[in-house]
Amino acid sequence: MKISGPKPIAKDTQQRKLYLAAGAGIALLSVIALSVIFVLPETVKEISSSENKVREASNYKSTPTSKKRDPVQTTETSSASRSADFTEKQNLGTAENLLRDALRLKSELEGRGVKVWGKQRLTTSYTEALIALKNANTDFDSADYKKAIYGFQETIRLLNTLQTSINERFIRAVTDGRAALETENYEEALSAFKVAAAIAPEDQQVASLLKRARLLPEVIELMKKGRRLDLEGNLDAANEAFRKAANLDPEYHPVKIAANRTQRLIADRDYRDAISKAIIAIDERRFEKAAAALSAALKIKSGGDELRELQNRLEHERQAAIVEDFSRRALQSQEKEEWQAAAKKYGRILEIDPNNGTAKKGLERSKRMLKLHRQIELYIKKPERLSSDEPLDHAKRLLKAGEVSVNSGPRLAANIRQLEDLIKAASVPQKVVIKSDGKTFVTIYRIGRFGSFSQKIVSLKPGNYTAVGNRPGYRDVRIDFRVVNNAIDPTTIVVQCLERI
Repeated sequence: MKISGPKPIAKDTQQRKLYLAAGAGIALLSVIALSVIFVLPETVKEISSSENKVREASNYKSTPTSKKRDPVQTTETSSASRSADFTEKQNLGTAENLLRDALRLKSELEGRGVKVWGKQRLTTSYTEALIALKNANTDFDSADYKKAIYGFQETIRLLNTLQTSINERFIRAVTDGRAALETENYEEALSAFKVAAAIAPEDQQVASLLKRARLLPEVIELMKKGRRLDLEGNLDAANEAFRKAANLDPEYHPVKIAANRTQRLIADRDYRDAISKAIIAIDERRFEKAAAALSAALKIKSGGDELRELQNRLEHERQAAIVEDFSRRALQSQEKEEWQAAAKKYGRILEIDPNNGTAKKGLERSKRMLKLHRQIELYIKKPERLSSDEPLDHAKRLLKAGEVSVNSGPRLAANIRQLEDLIKAASVPQKVVIKSDGKTFVTIYRIGRFGSFSQKIVSLKPGNYTAVGNRPGYRDVRIDFRVVNNAIDPTTIVVQCLERI
């Protein structure tokens, strides 16, 4: 912190001159004496105005005599007396001017706080200057003006010495104050900074140092409290005490050290607690809580091997839990014969763990069973397809595959029974009555050509069929019909070409 220091006192270059009338000497001496009494009450003893008047009267009034003197002797005596009076008046004027200068300097220095910073002797002290002024004033009051002159000159010298020592006193006060702060010497620090503040009352840095000195007892008490709580293991309370001390005096070095140490201990404690919580949460498979604990630990201390290992373990355990969950749900879907759902769950497992053999087998089985179910259900929904030999053969193979499947459940078993019934029904021909006009040539696709007739009964397996009629000179006709298994009445169709070309 840079200290600007005090500004020097301006010199009074102009002297006032005192003009005294011969007849006013007594009155003027009385005024000077009274001014000294009021300005210097702490150092100058009060002298009664009556005593001053008597003294001044004895110095300046001519003493009447009844003795007759020789004219020549009288003339010589008068001349000597006048010369002495003239010298005395000169000494009086000089003393008055010096007194005025001394009082001016004294007033200026007191305005700069000399009563505070001048107590300490550095070459001289303010007390010595006051004593010199007091003695000179006593000589002045005793009309010993020559001696008073020497006294006032000494006073001025001492006051000037005080004036020139201001900067040195300021620097010394700040230095001593800082040293006292470092050693926690409250009284010395306060005294030193009061001196500096008296010299430079507008200096903000000195004001700050003085504030620090005044707060030092409270800071020290908080430090003691913090250290006691630290020893007791109450780190949070200790840190709070150090924090309050730091708020009072942020520049106090010991509190910085103590606060930093306590905060490191708290950080280490909180880190260990977070790591412990993370381990327990991972073991309990409470992964969200574990992740939150690791995040808290990461904010306190990052980059540690322990933390990285726990993060890897958390990720591994989390994925293992996901795989386990999907495996369980996939098995549930298998038990319900929800093969599409099972296939999706096994696929999700393989996204997490591509080398999972159980998931690979489960996915393959689920896809195979899903295909089997869909194909069987297709024939159940559209049994007419079984009227053709190729679909019928395919249905029989599906039936066999379903019967031998180790994963046959109630749903698959029911579909197999239904398909088996449809296959049996598709193998039993049904009667179909075909009516015509004896002139139209009738053909049934995939079955055969029947020629012309009026009515014909044929046996056809259940399914969808198409009959075509041809007659020369007439437009062909096309009849689509379906043979239903176990119908109450036989299927009847009419095939006739009636529209001429």
